[in-house]
Amino acid sequence: MDALPELWNVDHLAEYLDATKSFVYRLTREHRIRYIKFGKELRFRPDDVAAHLEAESVPISGPVAAPAAPWPAAQPGPSGVVSPRRELPLGVRRHVWPSGTVTFEASRHDAAGRRRVWSP
Repeated sequence: MDALPELWNVDHLAEYLDATKSFVYRLTREHRIRYIKFGKELRFRPDDVAAHLEAESVPISGPVAAPAAPWPAAQPGPSGVVSPRRELPLGVRRHVWPSGTVTFEASRHDAAGRRRVWSP
């Protein structure tokens, strides 16, 4: 006679996933994980849990591309010379609006740890 498959209850699955019981109930409510229902009780096959985890796994991507430059490439000035871009001081942000207007915003944290922002 074949042995019955092992079944996990909600508490066991929550402990296995290191999650809360409400998270497990949400997975079942959203039909994101297979389950067996006995009256009001829910049970889970370990194979179904493994299949769910495999389906939810994020594949490894290739090398991460370098972030885009924070502003467009330097343009020649009136004298035809391209001046090198300088890094902005810590806490200063540069913003180029769609109209072409450039604004700067400076910020720092006060003694209470709140971020204070002003435009110079």
